[in-house]
Amino acid sequence: FNAYGGGSQIIVNDDTVYLIHNNGADGDNWGADNVKLGNSSHIGYRGPLTDDVKVKVAELKSLLEGKSSWEISDILHY
Repeated sequence: FNAYGGGSQIIVNDDTVYLIHNNGADGDNWGADNVKLGNSSHIGYRGPLTDDVKVKVAELKSLLEGKSSWEISDILHY
């Protein structure tokens, strides 16, 4: 996450994958928040960690590895 209320994280555990979007910037719809982490709120999605999702997460990790946050923003277009 970044200091401006943006950014995203993918969290993987044994059988579940979570996609968490920081939703704290000015102008964001804070009413859509459904995840609370510390003092900030986020929009979260949860799904099963299938073999297909494992492949996609690995591909994304490989694509983004070693990139700066600015380069990642350019790649993901957010």
